[in-house]
Parts: sequence; C-alpha cells; structure tokens
Amino acid sequence: MSILKVARMGHPVLRAKTRAIERSDLKTATVQKLIDDMLDTMAEYHGVGLAAPQVHEGLRLFVASLDAGEDGEHDEPQVVINPEITVVGTDIVEDWEGCLSIPDIRGRVPRAREIKVRALDRHGERLQLSAHDFAARVIQHETDHLDGVLFFDRMRSLESLTFLDEYSGTGRPRTESLMNILVTGGGRGIGRAVALAFAEPGSIVAIAARTRTELDDTARAIGARGAKPITLAVDVTDEEAVARAFGEIRAATPVVDVVVNNAGVGGGQPIHKTDTASWRRVLDTNVLGTFLVTREAVPMLPDGGRVINMSSVLGRFGVPGYTAYCASKHAVIGFTRALALELVKRRITVNAICPGWVETGMAAQGMQTAASAMGVTLQEFRAQALGAVPIRRMIEPDEVANLVKFLASPQAAAITGQAYNICGGQTMD
Repeated sequence: MSILKVARMGHPVLRAKTRAIERSDLKTATVQKLIDDMLDTMAEYHGVGLAAPQVHEGLRLFVASLDAGEDGEHDEPQVVINPEITVVGTDIVEDWEGCLSIPDIRGRVPRAREIKVRALDRHGERLQLSAHDFAARVIQHETDHLDGVLFFDRMRSLESLTFLDEYSGTGRPRTESLMNILVTGGGRGIGRAVALAFAEPGSIVAIAARTRTELDDTARAIGARGAKPITLAVDVTDEEAVARAFGEIRAATPVVDVVVNNAGVGGGQPIHKTDTASWRRVLDTNVLGTFLVTREAVPMLPDGGRVINMSSVLGRFGVPGYTAYCASKHAVIGFTRALALELVKRRITVNAICPGWVETGMAAQGMQTAASAMGVTLQEFRAQALGAVPIRRMIEPDEVANLVKFLASPQAAAITGQAYNICGGQTMD
C-alpha cells in the first residue's frame, strides 16, 4: 500500500467530471489497490474523506469515515462507488468545511441535513445509506468532488473563508473559542472530549498520548471541525520525549493558550502488595508528567494563558488500597496552588479539576478491578459506587470538558489556584 500524492486546488483533475466504475473493473487488482491506498492516504492526512480525483484518478469513488466526530466510537471507513444522492426533507444547515486539496482553509457551506445514498461497495454489492448531519455533510462534500465541484463553490458568501495560518502567530485575534490548546491523554475519554470542545476553525489542537493509534480518530474529528490537529506520540514521564514533542508544537505555532494536563493512570493495591515499580508508575505519570509538560509549556503561554490540571475526587479524600493514586492526585492540587502563585504576575491562571466517576474506559477498568477484589459483579459494584453519588449517575466526559472551557474563558480570569469538584456531590469540600 502507498501514500498517494494529493491534488491541490488548480489541478485540472479537480474540475473534471468522473466516470462511473463498472462492476467488472471494480474487481480488478488495480482498483482494489487504489481503494486501499486511498484509505491509507486519508488516515495519513487525518482526513475524514477522500475522493478519487484528489489522488489524480477520474473515477466515481470516495472513501470516508462517516461517523468521525460524532462520538467516541468509530466504524471502519466506508468505500462508496458510483453514489447517487437523494435529499430528504428541506432542512439546510450551514457549517464549516475544509478539504485536503485546499489545505489550511475553511469556509461555511450550506448542505442538506439529511440524505439517502444508493451506491456500490468495494465488492460490487449494492449499498444503501441514510445519513444526517455530519455524515450527510461528508458524503455531499465528497460526491461534489466527483462532479468537479469544490466546497467554496457551494458557499453563499466567501466572507467566512478562514486561512488557518492567520491565527497561528503571536498577536492574532483571540475569542473565547479560538484558542491553541495542548491536551495530554487527548486520544480518548475526558481528553478527547476536551480536545473536541476546543476544535474551532482557526484553532490548533495538539493532543498527546503514548501511542499514535490512540490519537488518529480524535485528530480526524478535530480536523472535521475546522481546527488543525497536531498528534504527539509521547510518554509524559520521558523528559527528552516531552521536549521533542514541544519542538513539534513550536514548528506549528509559537503560542499555546491553554494546557490541559489530563494524562494519568490509575490502579489500586493494598500497600503490602504494591511494588515500587507500580507506585512509581502512578506517581511518575500523574505528577512528574504534569510537571514536565507544564515546564515546557510555560514559556509558550501568553500573558493571560491557562493551565488546567486533572486531579480527582481522590485528591480530596482517601480510599483504601489507592495510596499511590490518592497521593498523586493530592500532589496535583498542591502543584496547582503553588504554580498559580508563581505565574500570577503574568495573569496566567492555574486550576485543577477533580472529577468523580466519569463514563470512560479508565473508570470502567477501575470498577472492574474493584469488583473483582470485592468478589462482586461489575454491575453490583457500579450500583454500589453510584449509590454514594447524590445525583446517582456517572459524569459524562463532555460535562468535564465544559468545565475546562469555562476555566479557559475570559469569564474565569479571576479564578486561580482552585480545585473544582465535578462529582455529582460525592464530596463537597
């Protein structure tokens, strides 16, 4: 498989109408390899769709991740051949779009909210799709490519065209939503929700995790919202790796407005069963990692920037068997309070967030571990755990992301050195 060269605006192939693919041609090795190469190319560029003309092929074919950006789950990318679109209803929605063939530019494009599609899949079988909102927008955008139409041809006005580089330097216009942000642990759970909450046209959203595979889906969703994603495969406990990661960020922008230290690990064991390596793993990730990332970030923060550290309700109280985790999350709050005073002259605010049970994979794993230790089922432990939460439910990642957005906003400029609980009343100190 190969990464294909993407045709840029001005190339004649982007303005030519494509030809339909016969079933007999579809089954050939040449076409099947083209499909595989297009899928790889779309993934390489963190795209949500790629049409054959964009890789210099005049065939009526596109590939797309039709659910990217809608939620945390992602199906396999869809291969769509010879599509025919029928608009359902009369609702038209104007929203931001970009294109791999017109890099670093976004514009607001009106599209039908709901459509039906008849096509063939890569095996020549009939494909019928019903799509709305984001998926419908992607399909209409890619089908336009097959007819030689670019997204700005559909715009009602060119006034909304946004050249992303205009917002990547110092002194650029800032709004409540238009910020450059770094989120560690940004590939899933709370980190993913935070990254997407800040993904606005003109923003740069850098996400970091130990492995790049955790980041690819989130990066595609960030790009679909009009922001520029930067993916950083980095272990936050590795001092040299963190420094290299910030080198990549500086290559894209000299300014990071908001740093969210979200990377963390959990796990519990009675102290007499806890080995030194396990203890250090928790403390190094949750505390040392926060320090290393913040130390690199502070010179890039503008006056009035934000540092937001993810602690936990276990930074508020103790839980038997969680000495390392509780110690690390208490330490994050102490770090937050000291750094807030250190940076106050630059009007940089530093705050911590203390979530309770949040609906994430990490929480599910923690519940399963605790359930096994207690000799009960996961469902029984979950019911017991939520019984101690006054609102009787899990916190959603988006709810935590909303609190992060508030603390990053101009309205929170007078708030610093604080630790905010978001736990459904689990603790009230």
